[in-house]
Amino acid sequence: MERNKVTIEDVANEARVSVGTVSHVLSGRVKVREKTLERVNRAIKELGFIPNFHAQGLRQSASSIIGLCLPHLVNSFMSVLSRTFEEVSTSSGYSIMHVYSRQNPEIELRRIKELLRFRIDGLIFHPSNTPRSTLDYVHELGIPVVLIDSANIDNRFDRVVLDNQSNMRRAVERLIQLGHRRILFVCQWEHVGVTQSRLRGLNAAKAEASVPLSINHISYGENEAGLGAKLAAELGRRDAPTAIIASNSSQAALVIRILQDLPTRYPQDVSLLSFDDPEWSTMVSPQLSVIGQSAAESGKIAWDLMMRRIVGGKEGPRKVVLEAEIEIRESVRALNERTETGVKRKRRAG
Repeated sequence: MERNKVTIEDVANEARVSVGTVSHVLSGRVKVREKTLERVNRAIKELGFIPNFHAQGLRQSASSIIGLCLPHLVNSFMSVLSRTFEEVSTSSGYSIMHVYSRQNPEIELRRIKELLRFRIDGLIFHPSNTPRSTLDYVHELGIPVVLIDSANIDNRFDRVVLDNQSNMRRAVERLIQLGHRRILFVCQWEHVGVTQSRLRGLNAAKAEASVPLSINHISYGENEAGLGAKLAAELGRRDAPTAIIASNSSQAALVIRILQDLPTRYPQDVSLLSFDDPEWSTMVSPQLSVIGQSAAESGKIAWDLMMRRIVGGKEGPRKVVLEAEIEIRESVRALNERTETGVKRKRRAG
């Protein structure tokens, strides 16, 4: 029996109780004897029943709800992504139900199970670094799933992939073209899949460079004050970096605040380039240079993939890869006379 086809009647038959008793157990509004409660819960677990709390009488085949699981809304990419899904869902006659995983695989699985209790029509999510349990679970259920910005290679699902490795490599190449030879990458968590992809891009750029490069990275976890000390130490060295790449807009803002308290002149002594293109990037002085991975475009493509699945698309899983637009603005200073124009985003489907 397919888990997403199990009905409340199946649970009642398995537990040898009435449908009303199962309903009482699910709602928790009517006290049920302990032995009966155990029997019903055991039947729910064994059958894999997912109750539909959104429908009257716990029976409805379609909810017009798409589940969305993101790690957080801390940086501009996630915020724009969430807003994009709200906009496109409204125009499509759907509602969005949000949960957040905090990049924790256990929380991720628990939150997604909570979403599934509402009989969502599909699930879009930005996986944690180790999402295997969640991916196996939703694949077994057979609901439409679209992964977004996934560093995990799982060809069972439709995916919208930001090519973080390529984007980082191209960003370093741009800095090299502008005369930079000492580059520092600032990230919060080294173990996150997106960061791992970008670190591979750093290493690839260094290996392919035709000039000697000094490339380092620092991470700070939850310790923002610690980042200040690490950054001061790096910039106080004789061979201090001439350019910093921040892993997202929140980290770029943090770096800018730290630079204001250091003797290092910005951008005269050190340049700054950031992943993401926050709304404030052109409002600050100097204007922030960005590796602009379009969250809006990612969201719209993911939504189109989801709608195809919901209406019964039978083609194999699709992967759409997005490359970033690199915009060099005032926060990056050229150390030579050579200047380049921004590299335009390319999209390729696989």
